[in-house]
Amino acid sequence: MPFYTHDNVPDSPINNFATLNPLGWKNLGGANSAQILSEGNLKTVASASQGSGELPSILPSKTGINKVYFEARGVGSSSSTNGYIVILDGNSVNLNPTNVHRNVGQNEIVSWVIDVSEGKLWIQSNGNWSAARKIEIENGQNPDLTFNCTTNILEIWFATYSPDRGMVLNFGQDPTFAGSKAPTSTYPDANGLGQFHYEPPAGALALCTANLPEGYIKLSQDQTPSDNFKAVTWQNTNSDVSVPLNFEADLIWVKDRDIGWSHRIQDSLRGWSEYMNTNGTGNSRAVDGGYTAKNINSSGFTFNGSYNSTSAATKMVAWCWRAAGSPADGQAKIINEDGSDGTMSTADLKTSTGASITPSKVSANRQNGFSIVKYTGTGSTGGTVPHGLDKKPDMVIIKNLDDGARSWNITSFITTPSTVLTADTFNIGSKTGGVLGLNYTNGGGAYGIDGQTSGSGQNHIAYCWHSVEGYSKCGSYTGNGSADGPMVYCGFRPAFVMIKGTNQTSNWTVLDAARGPYNVNGQFLAANLSNDESYESTRQADFLSNGFKIRGTSPVYFDVNSSSGTYIFMAFAEQPFSGPSNAR
Repeated sequence: MPFYTHDNVPDSPINNFATLNPLGWKNLGGANSAQILSEGNLKTVASASQGSGELPSILPSKTGINKVYFEARGVGSSSSTNGYIVILDGNSVNLNPTNVHRNVGQNEIVSWVIDVSEGKLWIQSNGNWSAARKIEIENGQNPDLTFNCTTNILEIWFATYSPDRGMVLNFGQDPTFAGSKAPTSTYPDANGLGQFHYEPPAGALALCTANLPEGYIKLSQDQTPSDNFKAVTWQNTNSDVSVPLNFEADLIWVKDRDIGWSHRIQDSLRGWSEYMNTNGTGNSRAVDGGYTAKNINSSGFTFNGSYNSTSAATKMVAWCWRAAGSPADGQAKIINEDGSDGTMSTADLKTSTGASITPSKVSANRQNGFSIVKYTGTGSTGGTVPHGLDKKPDMVIIKNLDDGARSWNITSFITTPSTVLTADTFNIGSKTGGVLGLNYTNGGGAYGIDGQTSGSGQNHIAYCWHSVEGYSKCGSYTGNGSADGPMVYCGFRPAFVMIKGTNQTSNWTVLDAARGPYNVNGQFLAANLSNDESYESTRQADFLSNGFKIRGTSPVYFDVNSSSGTYIFMAFAEQPFSGPSNAR
């Protein structure tokens, strides 16, 4: 078959189809090594007798492409099994039932339809879907398998057993499977995109960037991730410095890079005349002359760099988030998902969510999934406070503002870490509004009277985030203890990543594109340390077009990639993958 019949694929600058990701391999029970990819990363064979798999460059999700179609053809010497396809939930754990997979035989074409939201899977071998079967799939009936995906993203792993066995994939760009099987006709997906060997059922979509939804932050309306989050660097001058953002920040987190001063966090609810240190306990205290942000406006802020005589040559970084603006006392400023104004009184927000505590101030941006809540604790168990978002948070940080002996309390609802509050500590409420339960857990006993999250008569601040397609991702991954670490899919090119191990002692590693504009990114700062910036070979990551890849030389440090270690992370986008986004 002439090369041009299958080597010319319908990718374009505005639409790219998924391929296998050479950085996204995983040990699925065999050798700890990646597979051999060819044919434009659409063909995979094993490099040794093994059970490892590769991810595609685009993953389906409940909020993204949630009903997908793709095809796989087995190649190799075995007449039975040449590869197998495994689906896992977005935390790389088995679904229910475990090991949802399908073997692919020699020269067999296996067609898959996966409905992530409904947890249903249909499979067809070597033939067109019958008209009756297509109607069943369209109506979500009689799946070959059901599963329970507890997270947003579904992982699809394409695995092989031995060097003479493998498969060729078609995500919509090559219905000939690298020239090995010419179709009698080709078929597009439900949106008229792609070329498939067999006709996809109604509603099924190809994994391609044109099918990725924009989400709430829309490039088509000139909205970008950098309108909502930005990491920015500058050189201090021991005087006022203008720091551009192009949006009005509600949370500004400042750190020097070469002196070893403490982190300083300021926000619009406490007022810009107060700050806290993330690398210590301490209460919210008045700005002491310098090393803080002031004059916050829609263009950015002014940094007061006059702190002491050593600050003139200091390199600085700030991580800045936009919520809904600075509220008045008793006000919940709210930006709805569609960008409209949903502002109300905090009393009305309390009533609408059924919370027991009326917050003093709330700033909630439902487009970018970020809110700040200031409230007064009651000193009793069972208290709840509204978070202002219309989806449950994935990450919550709470700090007592009045009692300097109280620690930072951080909960990830992605996993159940042992070194931070457990997932059932905060009792998340309904999708519309919703509340944070303020019971604090220590050694299995629930209480709220110790002041960690609800000290009686004491002020507290809560920072809440949930993942937003193409903009932010709160998730987890499992380390492999190798310099060739795990690839973490986000659906965007990161501007900022913060990582914390949950089952071993580790720091809160912070990497960003402003301080590390090139791969490998190893410009290490830790949110819990005042240490100045250092380039660390054991705490590194590549920032990719669709996520980040953990790197590091041996020995791999516990902070980002211990073997079988569980890590939570929070990432914010520089560019969404649907942009399209380029790797660095």
